[in-house]
Amino acid sequence: MRVGPGAFVRLESCSAGTFRTSKLLCLCLQRFLRQTEMFRAYSVAMKEGNERTDVNFGGKILLPPSALDKLSRLHIEYPMQFQLSNASSDRVTHAGVLEFIAEEGRVYLPNWMMNTLLLEQGDFVQIKNASLPLGSWVKIQPQSVDFLDIHDPRAVLETALRSYSTLTPGDVISLMYNKRPYDIEVLEVRPSSAPKSAISIVETDVEVDFAPPVGYQEPKQQMRPASVVGLRSASLGTDCVCNAICCVYRCQLLGRICRSKNTSMNGW
Repeated sequence: MRVGPGAFVRLESCSAGTFRTSKLLCLCLQRFLRQTEMFRAYSVAMKEGNERTDVNFGGKILLPPSALDKLSRLHIEYPMQFQLSNASSDRVTHAGVLEFIAEEGRVYLPNWMMNTLLLEQGDFVQIKNASLPLGSWVKIQPQSVDFLDIHDPRAVLETALRSYSTLTPGDVISLMYNKRPYDIEVLEVRPSSAPKSAISIVETDVEVDFAPPVGYQEPKQQMRPASVVGLRSASLGTDCVCNAICCVYRCQLLGRICRSKNTSMNGW
C-alpha cells in the first residue's frame, strides 16, 4: 500500500453535541497526535523477501499496516511526516513514510538514519507524527572531495532529494550517483526556530548553499609568468573569469564569484 492523497480519511465534523464536547474532542485528538509509538528498528537490508536497496538513499521509512489504520482515523496533514528519536542517546531526526508493509511492531529505516540515531538492529525507536514548515533554504556539506567530480551536481541533487520529504540539521544523508554513494551533511535549514528544527521539502522551492567538502584543501598558488599576470587568481574568496561550464559549480562550492556566462546554480 503506497501513501497517496487518499490514504487517510478525514474525521467528519460533529453535527450534534455542545461546543464544549467538540473542544474536548479536538484536544484529545491533538494529544493523540503527539503520542509516541514504539517500534523495533531495523535497516532495510533486514527486510526479508523485499529487497529495497533504493530506500537506503532516501528519507522515508517502512511502517506496519496497523500504523496506517491508526493514522487513517485521525485528522492529519498530508504528506505524512514523523519525528524519530532514540531516547537512550538523545538523537532525533525526521522522515516521511514510503509504504506500510513492515511486520507488526517493526519499522525499517535507511542505513544513514540508523547511524544518525545510533541504533542497533532491533533497538526501540520512538515515532510520532510531526507537522513541519516548508523549507526555503538549506546549507549542505559533501563528506568527500570526490563530490567535486560530479559534472552537474544541481541535477543530481534535484533527483536525489525527490526521495526525501524532510531535512534535519546534523543528519548525514546518502545519495547514489553512477552506482556510487555520496554522504552529505545537512548543516543549516530555514526557517529554523530551534537547533534541531527540521523542514519539509515536499512541493516547495528550496535554495541550496554548499560548504567546501570535508578534506578539501585550497591549492597552493604558484608563481605565474608575466604574460598571464592579467588573469585573476581563482583561489577561495576571489573572482573567477573561467568560462568552463564545470567551473561554475566549483566556484560556487568553494565560495568564489564566478563571472562565467554559464552560471545557473542559484538554487533549485
